[in-house]
Amino acid sequence: MKKYFFLLLPVLFLGAGQVWAADGAGGWAAGKSLMESLGLPNATVWDILDNFVTALLSLLGLVSIIAFVISGFKYLQSAGEEAEAKDAKNAMKYSIYGVIVALMGLVILQAVTVMLNAAGPF
Repeated sequence: MKKYFFLLLPVLFLGAGQVWAADGAGGWAAGKSLMESLGLPNATVWDILDNFVTALLSLLGLVSIIAFVISGFKYLQSAGEEAEAKDAKNAMKYSIYGVIVALMGLVILQAVTVMLNAAGPF
C-alpha cells in the first residue's frame, strides 16, 4: 500500500497544478492564497476548534433546555404519584446542571479566546 501512495504522490501534485492553471489569471499566482484558490476555508486550527466547541456547547444547552421542558410536563402529568414526581424533579435538576455546564463552557471558551488573541479586558 505504501509503494502505491508514493506512485500517487506526483499525480496529486500534478493535479493540484492543473487546478491552479485552470483558474487562469485569478488563480494562486494572482495574489490568492493556496487555500482560497482550492476553495477551502482560510481559517486557523484554533478558529475551527473554537467554532466546533461553541457549536457543541450551544447544542448541549439547547438539549438541556428541551429536557427541562419535557421534565416539567412529566412533573405536571405525575398527578400526585410520588415516584413519577421524584423522577421528574431529578430530570429537572440534571437539565439545569446541563444548562449551567454549557454556559460555563461558553464563558470559559470566550475568555480563553480573548486571552489568546491578546485582546479585551484580560
